[in-house]
Amino acid sequence: MAIFSRRTIQRLIDENASFLTRKQLKSHVRRLNSNIPTEYLSAEWEVVILNAFNKLGTVHHEPDLGGRCTPDIMFTSIDESGDAFIADITAVSDDGISKQNPVDALFHELFSLVEKYGLKMTYFSVEVGSYDGTPYVLKLPGRSRFNEVIFTNSFHSFLSNIVASPEAPRKFVLDTADAKITISYCPGQGNPWLSHPTYTEQYTATRNPIFARLEDKYLQLRDSGFAGPCGIVVCDAASVLLSPTPSRTAGDTIRSYLLGHPDIAFVIVVGVGFNGRSFECRVTLYEGVAYKTMAVELQGRLNMVANTLPVPIASPVNARNHLSGSNRKIGLGFYGGFSMGGREIKISSQALIGLLSGKISPEKFFDDHDDVQRFFARLTAEGRTVKEILVSNEPDKDDDWIVFRFGDPDAAISPFRSR
Repeated sequence: MAIFSRRTIQRLIDENASFLTRKQLKSHVRRLNSNIPTEYLSAEWEVVILNAFNKLGTVHHEPDLGGRCTPDIMFTSIDESGDAFIADITAVSDDGISKQNPVDALFHELFSLVEKYGLKMTYFSVEVGSYDGTPYVLKLPGRSRFNEVIFTNSFHSFLSNIVASPEAPRKFVLDTADAKITISYCPGQGNPWLSHPTYTEQYTATRNPIFARLEDKYLQLRDSGFAGPCGIVVCDAASVLLSPTPSRTAGDTIRSYLLGHPDIAFVIVVGVGFNGRSFECRVTLYEGVAYKTMAVELQGRLNMVANTLPVPIASPVNARNHLSGSNRKIGLGFYGGFSMGGREIKISSQALIGLLSGKISPEKFFDDHDDVQRFFARLTAEGRTVKEILVSNEPDKDDDWIVFRFGDPDAAISPFRSR
């Protein structure tokens, strides 16, 4: 799992084969199969954006236009005018500053430990402090020293005590020269949460990852040899400046950059937000001085990009965390989820296969699906047997639902009866 389901990305790869070369497809696949989260997210966005623009016109990827660099996109209108523009795609993250403040990595590793002890992560919360006098630097050791400084024998004793008395709230407090952190356990809490001082306020309009990526892409577009309009597509690969929509610093950076580079016609920012029910792509178009000289048809196509993007299944931050874990090449399933009503129950296909293949122990499965066990026990106690098993496919998700339907009492397991 990343921002989009693996099934969605594979579908887009197959669709992109209609306008990409075999070499270009292989490059995308190689990067998507990489173990490096930033490499995956960059390739994922490139596959998605190329596909989206090709639905609006004709796309040539990395065409030779006579210059020293080749743009990611040469877009040509499908009308008789043949108007065109070029654009480069870039994925922006807080990777550098996040390595200095590895709070997401801390949360991810805590989740792994909590799971090993058979506890629920929803009952845990984490508070991280900063160094005195330097509020933009979190007081955390590097990721390689987590076990030495934080997840010590004392912390494992903390988890063991919770296992022994799961109803009792507890706190693990650490305030040393290397770390300032409080991990709380509160049984019954609905969601896990993470609290820490912001460490990205040190960003300025010209000192941030967006500015750096705009500068890199501008130089490449300038050296492409193309004389027409050009633009840059900026995608959120886990940057606080872009999620869920461009921040004030991001907007100021882009508008200022466009004013200083009048030959850039536009910058499009693509991020991911949550609408209360599901994730969605959010597109913001920033117009440069040269935008007004673009053909009206091209302007219209740029304003339609949001309509051609697939539906995401995760935020960029959650996607990056998943890609940093051991299950990075397995899509997000419906594990722990189910629905039931009357004589019918739906269970995650991934979860059921995990149980039957031995990857998930019966104890863990039924601990995480206790209502499922009660449902089957009740229906079989009534003498009912399964009459139909269906697969409810979810083509844009990375799991399906297995549907069990029970019938009337069956003499095979119930007493004989007269009509």
